[in-house]
Amino acid sequence: VELVFRLFVPNAVIQDDSAKRPLESLIRFDPILQTRYESNVTVPVKSQYGEFAITYKTNELGLRDQPLKQETLGRRILVLGNSFVEGWGVEEEQGIVRVAEIYLNKTAAKPLQIINGGMSGFGVAQSYILGRELISMVAPSALVFVYISTMVQADQSFLRLAEFDSNGYATGLNPDALLGPTSSKN
Repeated sequence: VELVFRLFVPNAVIQDDSAKRPLESLIRFDPILQTRYESNVTVPVKSQYGEFAITYKTNELGLRDQPLKQETLGRRILVLGNSFVEGWGVEEEQGIVRVAEIYLNKTAAKPLQIINGGMSGFGVAQSYILGRELISMVAPSALVFVYISTMVQADQSFLRLAEFDSNGYATGLNPDALLGPTSSKN
């Protein structure tokens, strides 16, 4: 069979499906948020449609951002959102968060750091949970949330698997949704 195959299909190429999932080598499972980026990594990312080829660098918090700066403690703004905030398709220094930081620091008396808490594919619920965690870690003096209408789809998917507190706020993934009898659907 192999001989026949080699004779009739001599240039057979095994397709690499990783191009269809450009962030796969960067993403890890998170038991609360569902997905998260690895900390302190640099990964080349190519668009599956050939639109761009950029480098994703993550900091110690697993955010697509620069490392936290000690001198900005008390002068930090945390920005949450999805791939728009994260800067999908552009280098980190060309994203809205970094451009805003550079602009604001031109006239600032003390250095200001804008922390990029945007995560590709996140909706409002995941951004809220991530934001609660990051606020305690980075102690921002301000919080900005960027809402994009496509976040509704991400929320529908995430909230179907989530647990909720007594106030109706999502607290993270429901382990039964991932390990129960219907887990193969998820």
